Amino acid sequence: MRSLSRLTGVQSHIDSLNAASSQLNDTFSLLRDTTVEPTFRPGDTEPKSLYDFVPDESVTALHESIKASIDRCDEAHNRLQATLDEFSNDMKNLQQSLIGRSTDDTADQANEEREDEQSPMPQDYLSLEGNATQMASLLQDLVKHYDLCVTALRHTEGGGEAIAALPEAQDSGFGADVTAPNNEGQMPDEMSETERHDVLMILANDAGEVDDVVSDIRDNLASMEEGLVAVTIYIDRLRSRSATLQQSLHLLAEVATHVPAFVAAAEDFLVLWDEEKSELSSRVEELHGMREIYESFLSAYDGLMIEVARRRNVQKQMEKVAKEAMGRIEQLHEDEVEERAAFRSELAQFLPSDIWPGLDDSPVKYEVKAVEGAEAVSIPRVSKERLSQALKRRKAGR
Repeated sequence: MRSLSRLTGVQSHIDSLNAASSQLNDTFSLLRDTTVEPTFRPGDTEPKSLYDFVPDESVTALHESIKASIDRCDEAHNRLQATLDEFSNDMKNLQQSLIGRSTDDTADQANEEREDEQSPMPQDYLSLEGNATQMASLLQDLVKHYDLCVTALRHTEGGGEAIAALPEAQDSGFGADVTAPNNEGQMPDEMSETERHDVLMILANDAGEVDDVVSDIRDNLASMEEGLVAVTIYIDRLRSRSATLQQSLHLLAEVATHVPAFVAAAEDFLVLWDEEKSELSSRVEELHGMREIYESFLSAYDGLMIEVARRRNVQKQMEKVAKEAMGRIEQLHEDEVEERAAFRSELAQFLPSDIWPGLDDSPVKYEVKAVEGAEAVSIPRVSKERLSQALKRRKAGR
């Protein structure tokens, strides 16, 4: 029987879950190994990794949901497996009952195959019948020989008294009367010497064959006894096989009563599996989606370090430009102050004071500085090593 995982595709979904979970754990390992730049969070007393920013609740809830779905599948699988084991045991018992004995006995198996092709019973019965017929014929010959012996003895001097004294005189045991009646049912009172001589000649000739006839009868009897043994063994085997078949039919009927329960258990599992299969597929997609999110988190963090370094570099450039501009403005301001003082020293005495109200004004003073509130937090410094690693990863496509 095929395994349950191959039959329903359970294992393929479990493998997909394990692969997706393994990929997510690999991403989590990268998050744990990625330490947040200390200058990003100067208020933290202990270093933090990117994994510290992962909400454990969502990950835990997803894993618990997956575990619950797998547990339901395992419980249903165990119930179905128990049913399949019971069905397998029924089939095994039925098979053993049908076999009835070890299939390793090749000789007995060959005998059964020959018996299945053609029953030996007709031939055995014909053999028994032939032996019985032959024995009856031989016995009939013996009876005739015995009758002739009695007849000859009766017509021998003193023979009649000897016959009368025999215990068997009343019953020969062969179904023949020792008085040997003639055709009219009476024993002839007299026998001529010629007739008596003929009877004695016949007896003398047949006497040598009596032992052979008795031997043939014994041989036929032995053959019949052997045939009877073979017939008895065959009948016993038929009775045994009949009993085995009856037992197998009874067991088959019992197994048939279990089949609806087996089918119902399989249908119940398939219904539950259809539900859980969709659930597990959704969880696989969630695992892939979560992995993509946190891989994007890793990539975004690399981008953040690059962005911080870029901003710091731009800020330095602006500060340099502002400093240079401030120096130029201050120089212009000093030159302007000197120019105005020289003008007033040379010409102001010839001009009325109210001719222009701004005649004695000082030049406007300018300042180049950062707008208040534009950078509430100073731009931190990123180590060159971390920045170089981030640039390599971004270039590699992570």
